[in-house]
Amino acid sequence: MADGLSRAEFLDAVERRCAHEAAVAEPFGLVLVRLNHLKQISHAYGYQVGDALLQAQLGRLAAAARPQDLVGHLGGSTFALLLGPPCGESMVELAINRMLSVIEEPIHVSSTRLSCKCHGAGVLFPEHGQTASALLALAEKSLDRARTLGKPCVTPADEVPLAPMGDFHILESMEYGIAHHEFELHYQPQIELESGVVHGIEALVRWNSPSLGHVPPARFIPLLELSDMILPLTRWILNTALRDYRKIAALNSGLTISVNLSAPLLTHPELIDTIGDALAIWGMPPERLMIEITETAMLHQPEASIESLHRLRKFGALVSIDDFGTGYSSLSHLEQLPTDELKVDMSFVRRMSESEHDRKIVRAVIDLAHTFEMKVVAEGIEHAGIAEILRGYGCDFGQGNYFSKPLTQAELLGYLVAHRAR
Repeated sequence: MADGLSRAEFLDAVERRCAHEAAVAEPFGLVLVRLNHLKQISHAYGYQVGDALLQAQLGRLAAAARPQDLVGHLGGSTFALLLGPPCGESMVELAINRMLSVIEEPIHVSSTRLSCKCHGAGVLFPEHGQTASALLALAEKSLDRARTLGKPCVTPADEVPLAPMGDFHILESMEYGIAHHEFELHYQPQIELESGVVHGIEALVRWNSPSLGHVPPARFIPLLELSDMILPLTRWILNTALRDYRKIAALNSGLTISVNLSAPLLTHPELIDTIGDALAIWGMPPERLMIEITETAMLHQPEASIESLHRLRKFGALVSIDDFGTGYSSLSHLEQLPTDELKVDMSFVRRMSESEHDRKIVRAVIDLAHTFEMKVVAEGIEHAGIAEILRGYGCDFGQGNYFSKPLTQAELLGYLVAHRAR
């Protein structure tokens, strides 16, 4: 295709770059962007228009690229950008956003005005792979994850390098681990900022595999979301959290316990029964269970997601929107959501000390939530100064290592006893 490399040419260029940069120890970046709905555009306007659209978008990307970067078409609706050194996470993120903005600008093709949507992903050499095939494999998996989560892009900061054993080995190990109780839950307290009392706890899953060692959630959760094991693990998390809550409630019966719900499960036909069964088995008051959904999960299938949340609220469970501020929720969607709580994403909270921009964002989210009669939890509080600013903004609750790291159940019970004594 004009103004861009073919898939074979592009991969050859990446392989050569890998060999060269390995010798001089300079990182470079690989970015992929995929058009959404190309098939539907081709069906509606004809395949000639679809092909012309790809040509035009490739030309746009080539014109927007720097002289030291290479642009390629990897086939289908996927384009690639090879970023020359020097390159780091911020450069890759900038390149992703630049490619998205270029492609999403309305374009005239064969007298037809088209508006394209897309999603992107980026990886770094050598951090995420040392060969062209390894880098491309992770970048393509990241594209799939961005689409699954309803996110516009996945950046290098979101990624964990592919382990040598590969995804299939990890999935096999997870299946064994779920059956043989290798997973455990830790609990992080949430503090009422005005009074300093413990308001709730969040259940966080951890996996220490005898064969793989400690596997971070960022590594295994995306694989689970693409497999049929996400429901069994979620069922285990719910039952374990509600079982542990019985001991926790003996020390503080007013606490809520938050459980995270993965994006693909939000519209799963067995979700409501799974939660209802767990509540019934452990005799848990439903108003003490907070179901956390990420903002981006809501965007994947908004109407079905809202319906699912209404069903949760119908039998009394609470709903929290996690990582708020990182997605693209509209006010109309927010008004429709049966939501009790918003959680401000920790990326904004952690930068509040040095960034007036992030302070404004956090304050705006707090005011917005209160307008809709929702409580607000700020995540990622690392020191007293941040807690004090948030208290001044009227933020309801705080969570982070300043108050407590995630704790085992035994550690949490000790923490609650000590906290009550104080």
